Amino acid sequence: VYINLGKSAQKNVLFELFTGTWCGWCPGGIVNLKEILKQKELVIPVAIHAGDTMEIPAGKELADFFRPAYPQAMINRKLWPKEPRIAVSRGEDTWEGFVNKELYESTPVEVNISHSFNPESRQLIAAVNASFVDYALPGDFRIHLLVTEDNVSDDHPSFNQSNFYSKNDRFPDHPYYNEPNPIPGYNHNFLLRQAPSGAWGTSGIIADTPKPGESYQHT
Repeated sequence: VYINLGKSAQKNVLFELFTGTWCGWCPGGIVNLKEILKQKELVIPVAIHAGDTMEIPAGKELADFFRPAYPQAMINRKLWPKEPRIAVSRGEDTWEGFVNKELYESTPVEVNISHSFNPESRQLIAAVNASFVDYALPGDFRIHLLVTEDNVSDDHPSFNQSNFYSKNDRFPDHPYYNEPNPIPGYNHNFLLRQAPSGAWGTSGIIADTPKPGESYQHT
């Protein structure tokens, strides 16, 4: 019998989008993600690039493991009923629907980050704190940190974004219909830059059976 206190911390939803400059449909994925962000303040976006100049080792490891189509997204890295894989497509408002379902779920842990950044040395120090407000089902708990960056652009052609919506009569109202293919100087947002805890997080910090009032921190 599992008993808890019925308490919940603030629920955030991790939205990891698989994308790449070579992917002509990926601008559509970004449009869908931005629409979700307009409506949902508690969604944390991460754009995982694979197969282009912005790929990092952790991003490639995730792409190799989850083997997504592009653009597909992971919502809290959860395998949803009737879905064949964790990375899911955006058809029929799937992304928004799964985000809504996660936002309505409770969570026994509150996560906070305090950090400092030295622009000269470019050293980032971040302390992640996990404070449990209720009992959690026993499991393998890890502390995970992802560093993202917005407004990444470059004149080099490797940063140009493929765009299959360009003058595509199937999508005359799409925001990228009047953009060229590829799009030079494309502005990349939510870009995964670093994963200090690797692709899977740091284990051995949080107990397997955390209890209310317990806090765990990793820097």
